[in-house]
Amino acid sequence: MLAVVVGVLAGLLAVSGQASAVEDQYIGKLGFEQRCADTGHLMCLYRLGNGKGAYWGTSKDVRNLEGIFYRTVGTGQNQPVKNNSESVMCALPVYKCYIYFNSGYLGNWDWLYGGEVGNLLLTWSDNASVRIRHEL
Repeated sequence: MLAVVVGVLAGLLAVSGQASAVEDQYIGKLGFEQRCADTGHLMCLYRLGNGKGAYWGTSKDVRNLEGIFYRTVGTGQNQPVKNNSESVMCALPVYKCYIYFNSGYLGNWDWLYGGEVGNLLLTWSDNASVRIRHEL
């Protein structure tokens, strides 16, 4: 009987599993994208990789990208930003930019330093919130 109970408990644990650890990924490389740089935004997300397509910019944290759209000309214009971005630029060198998989700054995240650009990896087309931090 004890062997049956132990077997059932082991099976339940195997099925339920454990929560996977949250990951972060540095994605930056030195550079900037001129269209975003000209706007004065601290961070821009791009519909396509390598800073291509329509973009959306912000200079503040955004807890939920729901209801925000790419309004600039380019591939992806008028499409939603949430779960629909492939690259990012973080403008000023004294900042770090974070792109989160879930709303509320939760889940896996990609990040880069100011003065860098990068293609999203953990949050590619699955981005739901962004955070900008002043780093000295």
